Amino acid sequence: MEDLGAALRAARMAAGLSLARMAARTSYSKPYLGQLETGSRAVRAEHVAAYEAALGVRIDGAATDSGAVEPWDELRPLLHSRRARQPGAQSRFTVDELAAAERRACWARTRQWRDTAPRAQVAGWLNGNRDRLRREPECGRALRVAAEIADIAAVMAWDIEEHRAAQRYSVQAARYAAAAGDPALAAATLAALVWQYLDRGRPDDGLEVAQLAQYISRRAASSRLRAALSWQEAWAHAMLGDRPAFRRAFAFAEDCRAEAESEVRSSVEPSNAAAGFGIGSRRAHGVPVAAPRSLVESDSAATELEIQQLDAVDRSLLGLELAAVLGPRRHWPGPGEQHRHVGHAYRELARTEPRFARTIARLPELARGGRRSGRPGDSVLRSIAVARAHLLIHEPDRAAASVTAALPLIGPCPTGRIAARLRDFHHESAEFATVPEIRATRSALAELTAHLPTTRALFDSARAVPGR
Repeated sequence: MEDLGAALRAARMAAGLSLARMAARTSYSKPYLGQLETGSRAVRAEHVAAYEAALGVRIDGAATDSGAVEPWDELRPLLHSRRARQPGAQSRFTVDELAAAERRACWARTRQWRDTAPRAQVAGWLNGNRDRLRREPECGRALRVAAEIADIAAVMAWDIEEHRAAQRYSVQAARYAAAAGDPALAAATLAALVWQYLDRGRPDDGLEVAQLAQYISRRAASSRLRAALSWQEAWAHAMLGDRPAFRRAFAFAEDCRAEAESEVRSSVEPSNAAAGFGIGSRRAHGVPVAAPRSLVESDSAATELEIQQLDAVDRSLLGLELAAVLGPRRHWPGPGEQHRHVGHAYRELARTEPRFARTIARLPELARGGRRSGRPGDSVLRSIAVARAHLLIHEPDRAAASVTAALPLIGPCPTGRIAARLRDFHHESAEFATVPEIRATRSALAELTAHLPTTRALFDSARAVPGR
């Protein structure tokens, strides 16, 4: 990683540019570029492309690390069934240690989307107990909590675009869950790995992991988990352009979703916390839609008591569903142009399969579970997510309308995740810049960011698209 950064730095120095001038040319911030060049942040293909475009040279020494791992050797043991761990088996962890670890997992889960997410504490627990977990005998409690902590670590790593670490933690979580004899939890943690592959434009790998997760949880998955995995399978088939396979997976996902909704309606006494998350009791899982309002829109996360009332599978799926709405914490401007990941076949499928197109556009809406929120941050993030979904399926006019409706709620100085999502929308809408509605929206976003505290707009004029 340091060699890649050194190649970028050498090219910049050869051109006689300071970091500040390079930041102005690339629209990345000066600290961000410094992290790339020193190796503290992974260098990806879009970073090299930005340097090459700004300098007008080809950087041959910067062969990028895709940030992907090939986990098949580590995942292959999951194909072999394991007998369930005995509840009374002796553990190398004391009862107090296990209780503290479970509290740590719930505590970290409530903070996984914050700017101050406890990444060091979570990674520290996993690293500090790796040897003990490897020697853990027939007690599954320690392995199960380790699986959840690794799953949280994967979400946190993905949120800051540390893709290699995110995939490594997801594989680790699945292996711990499988060793604990909990195939449903193993499948739920693998769903996070599927999402990472799909988000990175690798549908073939995502499809293989999704089918692995379905296989190992075939006797233990709830309708909610089956719906989530089947939808991911359908998404992968759509990206690959396999229309018959897509239709089969999509139909099954819809059946599972209907079954999950029926279970929620038939649940006599769902817990208050579970109802607040849009899902039923531990015995009656809800639809694959659950974005706790406080996790999305404010610094006051859901309480640990509320999180504890959900089971580990629901908590894992909750993080996955929030990821689909929030998107990673990209600094600038993110990979953008999602169509380059999903491809022409995906858009053609959305154009010719109305049910699929409607579902894609409704994903952010589904993720709030039909609940209404009075907080503007929640509405803004959902509106931007809806707009980006419309861009994905080639509906720029509806995308512009969704962002325009959210502008009055944003305020004069957008920051944090909202600012990042606006950056992504601006970047991804560039291909539609000649559409009048998109042109007007992009102009409004440029004006909105002109008065940021840094006195630097989010969108560099050098990236202006002809026709604006």
